[in-house]
Amino acid sequence: AILPNEARFRGLVTESNQMATPIWGGMHVGYDEGKSQSFFSSSSLLPTTTMFLTKQKQHQQQPVLTYDASYRQRCPAVLEIDYKDYFKIPYSKKNSWMSRLYPNNAELKAFSRNKTTQEPKEGTSIVVMCTRACMWSRCDGSFLELAEIPTNLTVEIDGHEVQESKELAKPCRIMRATTTKAQHLIRFRVNRKATLFLSSVIVLL
Repeated sequence: AILPNEARFRGLVTESNQMATPIWGGMHVGYDEGKSQSFFSSSSLLPTTTMFLTKQKQHQQQPVLTYDASYRQRCPAVLEIDYKDYFKIPYSKKNSWMSRLYPNNAELKAFSRNKTTQEPKEGTSIVVMCTRACMWSRCDGSFLELAEIPTNLTVEIDGHEVQESKELAKPCRIMRATTTKAQHLIRFRVNRKATLFLSSVIVLL
């Protein structure tokens, strides 16, 4: 989700096919920015975007690409092009799950070396997840960290709950999927009053 990012500029992350236009100094315009943080009210933490992901047609919600407008520059001259956007995964009193396919179909088509192999293989895939870094490395209690798996944060990869993860480099952690395949369905559930600000999910076969 963080910028600059080719997948964002090509509309792959949100599967919007909304292509960015480069101007100068590394600046791009016209890409899918996602939703502003102000879009989410305190009384309705969960986004309205939904999808059906299971054979039983269980209602699921997707993490929504989010940006903080207060960090966007307001000067017409290009002062910065780096923005720490994220996918917001908040706490829900209903213990709701949020789910997404990683990589999505657009990302798979654009970047996968083997675009046709979908069946599980023997072995495991490596999944790397990163969160938005706290300002000055100071996180308050509303900031959920990946190190809180599996207590305050439940993560399932293809229906298997992740029980442990290892720190790769702050704020990233590495975990394993039980199968090796092109795409993995990953589900998230926040178990305390906090929010997971997910910036990156990388699948290594």
